[in-house]
Amino acid sequence: MKLDWSKLADRHAVIVGATRKGKSYLMNSAARIIVATGLEGLTWADPHGACRDFAEWLANPENGQTGHTVHVLDSSQSTFPLNPLQPVDDSWDAAHDAANNLASVIENHFGASPEQTPLMSTIVYSAGLACSKKKLTMLEMLEMLSLGGHALRENILRDFNNPVVRPVLADLHELAQNRPHEFLAQVQSTRNRLVRWLGDNGRLMRMLSQRTGFNPRTVMDGRHITLADLSRFSYSEASFIGSIMTASLFTAARRRPPLRCARHRLFLDEAESLIGINEARVTDQCAKYGLNLVISIQRLQQLLAKGPLVADAIFTNALVKIFFCVPEPESALYVARLIYTPFLNLSEWKPGTERPIVVAQHRERLSNRSRANHVAESESTSVTTSSSYSTGRTTTHAYSEAESESITEAEGTTDTESFSDALSSASSLADTIGSSSSSFAALSDSVSFDPNTTGLLFLQPTQTAVGQGASSGTGLSSITAATRGTSSGRTTTVANSHSTSHSTAHTVGRTTGYTHAIAESESETHGIAHGRSRGTSRGHSTTTGDAETLASTFECLPTQTYSLEEQLHRIAGRLMQLPRREAIVKIEDQEPFYIRTEDLTPAFKNPTFKKRMLPLFLNTCALRSPFTLSHAEADAAIAERIAALHAMPPEPDLTAPEPVPIIDDPDAYAQRFHARETPHMRRTKKPRPPRRPRGNVGPKHTRFAVVDGGKSGDSEPEDDHDY
Repeated sequence: MKLDWSKLADRHAVIVGATRKGKSYLMNSAARIIVATGLEGLTWADPHGACRDFAEWLANPENGQTGHTVHVLDSSQSTFPLNPLQPVDDSWDAAHDAANNLASVIENHFGASPEQTPLMSTIVYSAGLACSKKKLTMLEMLEMLSLGGHALRENILRDFNNPVVRPVLADLHELAQNRPHEFLAQVQSTRNRLVRWLGDNGRLMRMLSQRTGFNPRTVMDGRHITLADLSRFSYSEASFIGSIMTASLFTAARRRPPLRCARHRLFLDEAESLIGINEARVTDQCAKYGLNLVISIQRLQQLLAKGPLVADAIFTNALVKIFFCVPEPESALYVARLIYTPFLNLSEWKPGTERPIVVAQHRERLSNRSRANHVAESESTSVTTSSSYSTGRTTTHAYSEAESESITEAEGTTDTESFSDALSSASSLADTIGSSSSSFAALSDSVSFDPNTTGLLFLQPTQTAVGQGASSGTGLSSITAATRGTSSGRTTTVANSHSTSHSTAHTVGRTTGYTHAIAESESETHGIAHGRSRGTSRGHSTTTGDAETLASTFECLPTQTYSLEEQLHRIAGRLMQLPRREAIVKIEDQEPFYIRTEDLTPAFKNPTFKKRMLPLFLNTCALRSPFTLSHAEADAAIAERIAALHAMPPEPDLTAPEPVPIIDDPDAYAQRFHARETPHMRRTKKPRPPRRPRGNVGPKHTRFAVVDGGKSGDSEPEDDHDY
């Protein structure tokens, strides 16, 4: 996907990526798009010199960019004046802004806040305000803070009417005259910082010691292109120059009308040494004034190390965030949380967690049929022996009596007695021996279910030998039961009879009988039985049926989703493995997307043409730019000003006669002379006698007196008392 920078005119941008991943390539592409529109200006400060590729593209007339005003900061060819104390106009506000810029640059460069070094901040601001108001530079500021700057301080204080800053400078001036050691102790910290940049007597001194130079307001309003190649400076010097340019652009931008001014981009490539509080202020305040910042850094910690105030300002206000490969795990996770948290898909399924899941149900008709054949054979043999015994006893009693009308008397006696005995016994013994055998076979239809399909699978009925075999066995069972019984029976009958006969007509007869019988019996039985049996059983069964049921539909679906931390770690892993020239872009409230930097055409197709055109282009830019001086011109201007600083003032000629004034009006001159020489009208006073010393003094001290001090010309107090 291509990133159209022309549609991102009012947004700050931050680019993060490891070295050799495509950051400078992307900035070169963005610069070409921005400049080709002709609607925006560009200032590119680069400590590594990558802006030279863009300068080559501008130098080729075939690219159609010859109509731009280009300023090139190349210390090897010319001097690019950069005066941080140069005010945008003659007002006190402009001088105040310039002094504040210098103070903030020094504080940011050395990491010292005003709360930590209040004395140095006060001296830098006071001296900077005076030099800015007098159109001076850091060279004169260093002279002001030296013991030899007496004449310069007097010259500045002569008509410097700031009621707050003037007393501070006057105190320093008096300390330098009367207590030089204390003066040096107060200004030494500030002098150490200025000497570090002005002591090379070459590139940096030429830049910082020119009264007029880079004008940020002109550059922004005119949509100029400024390329600052800082690769020839040391790390500290490049950081200081970049901070001055950013502070100057920030101050000038805030004086432009909001939302009604030309857009200007400030590119800071390899900006680890250039990021500070001024860059944070640009992102906070300058978007509506037409100044947008594009920062490129290698590691996220380079930005976080500047403090939470700077890092938060840049990440919050940079609505375009571009991240190339971020190999450090913690930084990659920080970036993932920063740009992806609102857009994570927490309902995304994990691959590899697929399982059969019921997704629906439908009606199915089930038909079944089964057939079975059974064969069984059995054989058994039994022997039974039994024995039984029983005993019985019976007792019977009987009595009868009869009476009739006739009486027959007879007398007789009859005795009868019978006796019988019976005895029986029985016993039995049973043994059983048996054997059996069986065989069977079955035929059945089966229905199979496949869990990997979406329902039931019906197979054709198949004759299946479910079971077939035979069994046989032989067993012996012995049971002995002994039963013994004795049965005895005995019967005794006794009969007595007596009769009497009368010859009367009335007959009375009585018969009395009594019978008593007792029977007892015992029996015992023994028996043996033998048996043997054999049988065969055969069977055949067939079963059919129909049924309707709900069948489940199965699909293989994932069963787990990614958690928040897992999604963040996935994105962090992608950031750590991004190939060269591929990046993730987050624009304002849009979802992040991937891009690959487009392929750029070479600035020159012909190396010979490049060899001729590039020097010609740089020389032309140096001649046309009002901010560029040759090294000879810069050195001459510095030498002239240094000579003026150290020139001794002419001594007064005490032998010369006093000049006689020309008198045009004698009467007026006489009046002025009389008023100057004649005392005011007052009574003549006697001289005041000296007073005696105070305290107890001896007689020898009477000749001493205390004389009141005073200067000649002092008037006496006016009163009407004579002494």
